[in-house]
Amino acid sequence: QGILGTVYASIKTDQYLYLGTNQGLFYKSVDSNSKFNFIEGTKGQVWYLDMLKGVLFCGHDNGTFVIENNRAKKIANEKGAWIIQEIAEHPSLLLQGNYKGLNILEKTKSGWKYRNKVAGFDMSSRYFEFINSNEILVNHEYKGVYKIDVDASFNKVLHYKRIRIDEGVKSSISKYNNSILYSYKDGVFNYNAESDSFKKDSVLSSLFGKERYVSGKLINDNRGNRLWGFSKNEIIYVESGKLSNEPQINTIPIPSEIRNIKAGFENVLYLSNDNYLIGT
Repeated sequence: QGILGTVYASIKTDQYLYLGTNQGLFYKSVDSNSKFNFIEGTKGQVWYLDMLKGVLFCGHDNGTFVIENNRAKKIANEKGAWIIQEIAEHPSLLLQGNYKGLNILEKTKSGWKYRNKVAGFDMSSRYFEFINSNEILVNHEYKGVYKIDVDASFNKVLHYKRIRIDEGVKSSISKYNNSILYSYKDGVFNYNAESDSFKKDSVLSSLFGKERYVSGKLINDNRGNRLWGFSKNEIIYVESGKLSNEPQINTIPIPSEIRNIKAGFENVLYLSNDNYLIGT
């Protein structure tokens, strides 16, 4: 009906199903046939929704929100909150990527707050993955993949360099089964920390690369333990092989022109063992 707009993110809690769109954040009760309702204060582009440390975070063009039921509380004004991740060695901190680099959110007695920008790196950080506690890979689709060394307190970048691999429009970095994967039009590549380089994954590259390519976005579905990707003619999900180390590959024959998903912003949400939600 044109009310929701394009869906970029979604999440399900015990009580509610939330949709983040280019119009704002919407919610409805789980397992009800009621309409989605708009959450006041969230008008505009939503990029990200995830539950971290028992709290629902919303990354938005206008900043970062914490969502409690049908209320949104703004906790950071930094524009363009792409992604947030936990920092293993710092349980009271979260690392966030935004339009102008990386920043830190901190848990205080009164809730989560913006703490600081990680100084020394100003590139849009839509995708990043931890190599270890203080080394991070950041992907920028027009500038390439960068390895960043951060100080122990996450106040500043000590050093960064570009990794030798081509940049790619609609590329992404994601982690699946402890492997960091970089995906773009020429295939899917595994990061090797010892050689500080990427090596092509022939199996995954055959599914998503070259003439089948529409988007390099790979989605690690932790709850279903699946890796999702999107090719020209199929939605593909990869599972760990039950009888061997070879991954089990499954395809759903829904072509991109029918899916009508914004390429590079595909999103999949695990609802139950038999049901997934795909935003279009």
